[in-house]
Amino acid sequence: MATYSHSKIECFRNCPRQYYYRYVAKLELEEAPGQIALFFGSRCHDALEWLYGQVKLGVIPTKKQLLKEFARIWDDQWEDDIEIRERGMTPTRYRSLGDKIVGEYYDAHHPFDDSTTIELEQMVRFDLNAKKNIRMVGYIDRLAKDAKGVWHIHDYKTNKRLPTQADMDQNPQLAYYEIGIRQMWPKIKEVQLHWHFLRFGETITSTRTKQQLRDLRNDALSTISDIAVCGKDEDTFETNETGLCSYCDYQESCPITKHEFRVNGLPINKYKNEPGVKLVNAWTELKEQRSELEAQVAELDEEIANIQDALIDYAEKEDAEIVCGDEHEATIRYIEKIKFPTKSKNLEEHTKMERQLQETPFWDMVSGLDRHALTTLWKHPESLDPKLRRILKKFALVEQETKVGIRGKRS
Repeated sequence: MATYSHSKIECFRNCPRQYYYRYVAKLELEEAPGQIALFFGSRCHDALEWLYGQVKLGVIPTKKQLLKEFARIWDDQWEDDIEIRERGMTPTRYRSLGDKIVGEYYDAHHPFDDSTTIELEQMVRFDLNAKKNIRMVGYIDRLAKDAKGVWHIHDYKTNKRLPTQADMDQNPQLAYYEIGIRQMWPKIKEVQLHWHFLRFGETITSTRTKQQLRDLRNDALSTISDIAVCGKDEDTFETNETGLCSYCDYQESCPITKHEFRVNGLPINKYKNEPGVKLVNAWTELKEQRSELEAQVAELDEEIANIQDALIDYAEKEDAEIVCGDEHEATIRYIEKIKFPTKSKNLEEHTKMERQLQETPFWDMVSGLDRHALTTLWKHPESLDPKLRRILKKFALVEQETKVGIRGKRS
């Protein structure tokens, strides 16, 4: 039986290649130092789990007792190689922050009698598609039920960003769990989903309709179908490059990050001489040179255009069509262009012209002609009936075009 989780489905949606490494190839990872964000969040969860565990037993701990338990859990689990990447933060500051947010949660929810805790870390295992043996599994931080019969799914977050209500109304995780508990307890009528953002002292609550839950299930099954289509061939799992790539556990294997991962560990002299680095640097240098040349060409084109304008003015004053230099001469030609109205550029005039032509015997001859064909016809007056020429003349727009060229002097 195939079993999926919210994180497994989201992993594929975020980057199929990462899904391949984690769940298909199951690449072994070198043991890396723990991250403070994960440690911090886990310890806050542990403290609140202990708190509600006591409440479930009928004991309401004091705030002091809760913070003492948080300190004990922190000290028992702390390891000196845990990485802290956030600038300005230290283990002491993180621990103080934990004291603060756990204490503030205590103050906001004491005496914890808004609902009865059904279970802590409740595992939910449920069918997404029983016929195809596709199941889903997850764990609810706290599952509770209030006096009105409303069930509550609680989740604790230590994110540094507070999402919007709209964000959480689209968040699928707790909605999956709602599908699960409704299968486990079919008589449930109302469910509320709660995300507690501990750093901000904010709780965002959301509900889902039956249709939304059906859509969520179908979306999940669609993603699972996409996973099945990929099979077990690495090349069928697309690589999705995002800002999260620098946090991925599989940078050493991924074709997007593997070269950077490898060369970043080299001494500077070996880094500069690594073949790939040298090629990219050479290409970059040539692109910069080309950009500089293109900028120079643009400046020269502007200067040429200014000279051409000055030559036209000079030729008009001198009534000349050729202006000579030492070895070359500029030619100035005045070309008369005839244009007729079209539907796209002058519909009103085009309509008038068509109406007048339709009243003549010439309509069959000109109705299939576009403006270019009409212009060509106009250039040969000997082939035009005088009456047709008089009609066309009303709508002919004469434009003057000046062309400037340069050529070697005639010997």
